[in-house]
Amino acid sequence: MRMKKILLLTFIAFLAVTPLSLAKGRTVVSNGVFQVTIEITNAYYFAADADGIENDIAAEFTLNVEHEGMYCCMNKVVDFYFLASLKCPSGYYYDYLYQFICVLDTYATPTIYFYNHAGEAGWYQVILTCYLPYYANYYVYGSDCFAFDPPGGDEGAGGPLQCEIKL
Repeated sequence: MRMKKILLLTFIAFLAVTPLSLAKGRTVVSNGVFQVTIEITNAYYFAADADGIENDIAAEFTLNVEHEGMYCCMNKVVDFYFLASLKCPSGYYYDYLYQFICVLDTYATPTIYFYNHAGEAGWYQVILTCYLPYYANYYVYGSDCFAFDPPGGDEGAGGPLQCEIKL
């Protein structure tokens, strides 16, 4: 009987720790010339817009763009795509595609805002995917994910859904 209790407690402890490992990561995307690193450092909900309702989500992340390899870059500007996705507890995704144009050796700590998206209780996932050009019509990509659980939820409150990235 004691062994069953130990086994059950071990299983419960494993389940309690598993979501923590999913909550934070880092990804490096490289095409052999440029390297883009993204890492979501925090995600939370609050009232970010003028309606005063705590149904907005913010995700803070770091963005690092570097030169990679031995070849000299003729073009000091890096052009890549950035997909910001929000997965709601119901399983519904909101996807927003951005084009980033920046110079080499850029380090930034932008914040992405999902306005009026936190309308249900449960676990949310912010997923950031970087698409870096490789050859004509080919891209290399990588994603970082951050899971969090805002308390409560308020169905249908707030204004229109919007997404914005602020540097």
